[in-house]
Amino acid sequence: METINPKETVYNIIRNHPEVKDIMVEIGLSKVTQKAMLETVGRVVTLEKGMNNHNLDLASVKAIFAKYHYHLEVQDE
Repeated sequence: METINPKETVYNIIRNHPEVKDIMVEIGLSKVTQKAMLETVGRVVTLEKGMNNHNLDLASVKAIFAKYHYHLEVQDE
């Protein structure tokens, strides 16, 4: 299982794990498919901030990532 740090920018996560883009769309971060948004906003917004901005539940997001064999590395664990 690969680990994703939600404190990393969306841009860096997708650059290092391109297949994660589809997971981000599934959780509700659909703008990652727009190249301009990914190249600009994605460079400064972390996955954690994106989840907070969209009022996404951490447990639900972790479950979706786990379904695709990714572990979200959260500090509270």
